[in-house]
Amino acid sequence: MEMGVDSVRVRNELVKLQWENGQLGALLAKANPKIEYTVERHKMALEQYANQAEDLRDECLAVGAAR
Repeated sequence: MEMGVDSVRVRNELVKLQWENGQLGALLAKANPKIEYTVERHKMALEQYANQAEDLRDECLAVGAAR
């Protein structure tokens, strides 16, 4: 009898863990595109910053050369 109770408990735990695994898989599937989007936005911001820094440097050099 005790072995039967243990097997039912183990089966119930397995079903619960399989359900949780499915939930975590769904959360991961939702998170990955958000992460990819954020990475792309970060790259764009870095490029914009680099361009602005270069423009500012060029302007400073032009002002210095004009003096």
